[in-house]
Amino acid sequence: MDPKGIVMPVTYDAHDANPKWERLDREVVRDLMKAVRDNGLGSPYFKQLLKGTFNIYDLTPFDIRSLATMILSDSQFILWEAKWRKILNDYRIKYQGGANAGFTVAQMAGDPPLDSAARQASFLPRDVLTDIKDAARKAMVQIPPAGVTESLFTDVKQGPSEPFASFIDRLTQAVDRQVIDEGVKSHMIRCLAFANANPECKRVISAMPGQPTMAEILEACSKVGTPQHVATILGDQVEKAVKEAFANFQQRQCYKCGKPGHFKKDCLQITNNADSSDRCSACGGRKRRPARNNASGGTQSGNSRRSADRQRATTQVMAMTQEQAPQGGQSSGNSILTPSAGQFVGSPAIQSYYHPGRNAIWQLPK
Repeated sequence: MDPKGIVMPVTYDAHDANPKWERLDREVVRDLMKAVRDNGLGSPYFKQLLKGTFNIYDLTPFDIRSLATMILSDSQFILWEAKWRKILNDYRIKYQGGANAGFTVAQMAGDPPLDSAARQASFLPRDVLTDIKDAARKAMVQIPPAGVTESLFTDVKQGPSEPFASFIDRLTQAVDRQVIDEGVKSHMIRCLAFANANPECKRVISAMPGQPTMAEILEACSKVGTPQHVATILGDQVEKAVKEAFANFQQRQCYKCGKPGHFKKDCLQITNNADSSDRCSACGGRKRRPARNNASGGTQSGNSRRSADRQRATTQVMAMTQEQAPQGGQSSGNSILTPSAGQFVGSPAIQSYYHPGRNAIWQLPK
């Protein structure tokens, strides 16, 4: 196997001395390569796997170069090495005035003559090796995926139906790749998380009291789109619609009295006028039905309408009987009694039509 393809972590004793190498489990390297192949170099899964690997193992610059060669393409490796050296220079500047002030970028990068893993492990202190690993990891997550044109991190926006966590993952990846200063990354992510969120998540974040942390924002926005959140939104919309309808009702004016708060059909002025017009001006009570003329030419009260109708029908029958009777009140074999003259037509047909009262007087023809 190519020696450049072998990664051997450095181990130390209890006093961080006497470094020695142990072969790194091939499954670790295989998992990193598979994560890049299946999920991409900028995927959250690969980033977490790479971070975990670097935290567990102490690697020399030689080991880091070998690992980068296996998981990056040729063009990606060129970009990675340039970014790595730039971050190493930032660490070199930070070392000024300290115990590690004498190290150069070439030494920390493992350039010849310090290109042997054994010499690197013995020459570089453990804390410097830790910084070298951290610089390599930061440079690796800044490499854009192959074949993908990446936009500015300020243009990363949440989709209308995109989960907030997925949006934060994309935003964090873009910031990690394009922003080198670690001190401003978290602040940028927090500001853009609100500025570029969709309207629904913006509403949730705006409703949070105080200055919520990124963890609190993620937890609150993770509920967006759930049935409970949809029910809450519908409840708020219904409540708002009811309040607006009630406000419009209170502002509408009655067409009768011109006052707001009711309609014409419910206006008290109409009710009061109706009550006053139905009252008798003399006694104050409710008005009675107007009197009508009865059959005899007199007047009758309005409550005697049915009796008057019966009397009118009886009078009409009696008049018809008088017109059909012969002059002089004579009949051939039948007795006649005319109500106005005290006589009645005694034929069976007439008797079936008009039934005389209990006090009627029957008279035989003279």
